[in-house]
Amino acid sequence: MNKIFNFFRNMRWKLFLSYFILVLFNISLLGFLFYLFTMGHFMSTRESYLETASDYFVKFVTANMENDGQLIGTSKFFLRQNWEKMDYELIVYDRSNLIIADSRSLDEQMGIFSMNSKGDEKILSVLKTGRPLCWKIKKDSSNFIYYACPIFFETKIIGAVKIGMTTDDFNALFDIFKDYFLITFILSLIAALGLAFIFVRNIMKPVMKIRDIASEISQGKFESRVNYDAMDELGDLSRTINKMAEDLNKLEETRNLFLANISHELKTPLTIIKGFALTMEGDPEIREDQKHFLETINKEADRLTRLVNELLELSRLKTKKTVMKIAPFDVKEIIEDVVFNMQTKADKFNCTISCSCPDKLPLVPIDPDKIHEVFINLIDNAIKYSQGHKEKPEVKVFVETTEKELVVKVSDNGPGIPQADLDLIFEKFFRSGSRSQKIEGVGLGLSIVKEIVNAHNGKIYAESTEGQGCTFVVKLPLQQPKK
Repeated sequence: MNKIFNFFRNMRWKLFLSYFILVLFNISLLGFLFYLFTMGHFMSTRESYLETASDYFVKFVTANMENDGQLIGTSKFFLRQNWEKMDYELIVYDRSNLIIADSRSLDEQMGIFSMNSKGDEKILSVLKTGRPLCWKIKKDSSNFIYYACPIFFETKIIGAVKIGMTTDDFNALFDIFKDYFLITFILSLIAALGLAFIFVRNIMKPVMKIRDIASEISQGKFESRVNYDAMDELGDLSRTINKMAEDLNKLEETRNLFLANISHELKTPLTIIKGFALTMEGDPEIREDQKHFLETINKEADRLTRLVNELLELSRLKTKKTVMKIAPFDVKEIIEDVVFNMQTKADKFNCTISCSCPDKLPLVPIDPDKIHEVFINLIDNAIKYSQGHKEKPEVKVFVETTEKELVVKVSDNGPGIPQADLDLIFEKFFRSGSRSQKIEGVGLGLSIVKEIVNAHNGKIYAESTEGQGCTFVVKLPLQQPKK
């Protein structure tokens, strides 16, 4: 159900379905209106024809009558004179609603008419009201249209005439029309689908490009630009995003320069502070309480030095001043070395480290020292954040390869990371609340790791369910064979 819901949330399919439904509605509406117009025009034409024929009959019989008792004779005379030319049924009724002449029962040779049959309620209504009627009826699997009007002699109604004809010829024609309309409808629908697809694709192509570039900018790739210069709303949006990216890039460069400068400036005073503290600590006349203070100064100076060094490294990575010594290398050697070196720290926290790695891995173009730093950082974090959260803290390293990438996963069974923090943990100085309690650090390690991975054209991200541990996934592109 969620997949279906997400499918219909997709803007591409919203546009496509809107365009398709609009075309479908228009084609259906045109077909319906054409049917109504054609059917109405045909019926009004037939009705006019029957009305004209009725008027002609009434005028003929009344003109040849000297009294109202001659209706039967003049009606039969009319039928004999016009029977061969008539393409309709003609039935004459007297004032008592009895049939006195009927073209359907006319024998061309003998001239015999069926008589004395009763008319229906519609004829009775015409005789009573003196107003004509028109109606449609189906009988013997055929469709008919009838028109009936009163016959006046002087001012009295002396009878009525009913004229009818079949509409089967039109129905047959309309059946052919329906077949052609169905074919036209299907072809139009196919054309509409094709045009809708092209229309939506042309609209969504720049939209998807803008979305991808915006996503890159949100990940800190401020050099990304949207290459869409059309003079429309999307072009305006593209230029706005490019201007925003340019401003963010300038801001990031200024910030990195500031961090680099202030970190560099801090190194000298920190070195002096540490030097004086060490000198004073070695004085044999110093008191124990003073020695404790100096040890604290030394410890904090070391911590600040590490912070300054991390800031300098991050700044160099951000500004691409760090020279990567890229060469094909076996990552398995690095991972095994890191796991071995981190075993002592893992034992300190009663944490086990397991590594699942294929015997033979393809070579990966990397800077071995920098990638070593990446896995040192990730495994060190995994060990620290596993402590105290499970009866048996455990860190797992899993390595696999795909067609184009080497994938390394580092998992812990610690408290996990809230979903809201997953996109923020690689930001400078950010520390997730559920993982930072009682854990030393300033939140620069993962930022450095991400910059190193990005410098290798790789990807890094975290997967976590809060309370069930966390997994960091590193993907590095493989060495592509030369063509």
